[in-house]
Amino acid sequence: MLVNIAILEDQQEQSDLLKSYITALADANHSFNISQYRSAEDFLADFSAGKFHLIFADIQLKLMDGLSCMERVRSLDREIIIVFLTSMAQFAVNGYSVDAKDFIVKPLIYDVFARKMARLLPMIRERTPRLVNIAPSGNTPEIVSAEDIIFVEVFTHSVIYHLRDKDYEVYGSLKDAEQKLLPYDFIRCSRNTIINPAYITGIHENTVLLGDYQVDIGSTRKKAFLHDLNRWMNK
Repeated sequence: MLVNIAILEDQQEQSDLLKSYITALADANHSFNISQYRSAEDFLADFSAGKFHLIFADIQLKLMDGLSCMERVRSLDREIIIVFLTSMAQFAVNGYSVDAKDFIVKPLIYDVFARKMARLLPMIRERTPRLVNIAPSGNTPEIVSAEDIIFVEVFTHSVIYHLRDKDYEVYGSLKDAEQKLLPYDFIRCSRNTIINPAYITGIHENTVLLGDYQVDIGSTRKKAFLHDLNRWMNK
C-alpha cells in the first residue's frame, strides 16, 4: 500500500529527521510518498481533500499555527489522520478539537515514533477515489471528485455543479444529481439545492454559508436539514 504523508514542520532538520524515520519503515506492505512543508500557508495552498492519508503537523509554527491550520484541514477532509508534533505536551491536548489521533513530543526518538506508527498504519485504509460522473446518461462522461463539489443547484432543466475551481452546467434534474451524491454525504437543504456539508462555514437562520456562497434553507426542509447535518457531524 502506498501511504501519502505530509510533514508540516518549520525546522528543516526536524522535518528531514522525521522523513528518514518514515522511510525506514518501508517494507513489503507499505511504501511512502512524503511531502514536506515549512509553513501552514504553503501547506494549505497545496492541500486538497483526499490527497494525504496522514499528516504530521508542528503545533508551534510562525504566522498561522498548526492547530489553526488543522482546523481548516479537518473542515475539508474528515478521514485524514492528524498527528501533532510539539516540544510541550500540554499543547497537544488541544488537538482533540480536530480529532487528532496522537502527538509526538520533541526531540524525535525513533523507537517512540515506530511504536506510534505501528498503531497508526492499521488505521490507514487505501482510499477509494470518490469520483462522480456528472454528465447525463448517454453523454460523454464528465468525471469530477466528490470532494471538489461545494453544492449543486437546479434551474428549470439545468443542473449546476459548483466546484472549488469551476462550475459545470448539465441537463438533468436535481433528483438525478442527488442519487449520485447521497453516498458521499451530500445533504438537501431546499427543493432546488443539495450541499457538501464539509464546506459549511456557518448557518444563520435560514441561510447556510459555504465559503463565499450563501444558500437558502427551505422552510419546509429546515428540520430535516438540521437532522441530516447533525447525523453527518456525529459520524
